[in-house]
Amino acid sequence: MVKALSLSLLAIILVGCQTSVQTERQATATAFVVESMQEAMEVAEESALAICNLDFDQSPEVYVNNICSISTDLSCAFVAEDVKESWDEMQSQYDASKVVCEKNSSRMLETGEQYGKRVQYWRVNLAGVSGFGTGVYEQIYWLQIVEENGHWKFNRSLNTNEIAMYFAIEQMEQG
Repeated sequence: MVKALSLSLLAIILVGCQTSVQTERQATATAFVVESMQEAMEVAEESALAICNLDFDQSPEVYVNNICSISTDLSCAFVAEDVKESWDEMQSQYDASKVVCEKNSSRMLETGEQYGKRVQYWRVNLAGVSGFGTGVYEQIYWLQIVEENGHWKFNRSLNTNEIAMYFAIEQMEQG
């Protein structure tokens, strides 16, 4: 009888320990997911800011390096080529030598997998506060970020068809 009671008590203790270990594992997994989502959001917002903030008193290479510091290698190569070809045109579009944007809001649109890597699609709204003429102008960036070697990086801007799809989804959600 004592032996049966001891085994029952041991079983209860083991179940309690097992529940505690499961709870701890779930909490650790949840913390990891929250941390990863926070990093993804920060990268999406930093990417939009890096693209929006321009200083024409500096060289185009400084602008490219700011974007490349949070980008995949492929994205960096595309940005570098694009800026090389369009820097003068970019300068002529603004009224000032500096264009400054501030973070307004961001929203993850979707998660998925592409070429075996986790990706997220984001809409980042910035407020254009300087260099846009008079007033404050909303700047919207539609971005894909990718998890590469355990870290989120800017991968590309969405194309017009993707933007149209997400915009249509947002319109349906609003009523």
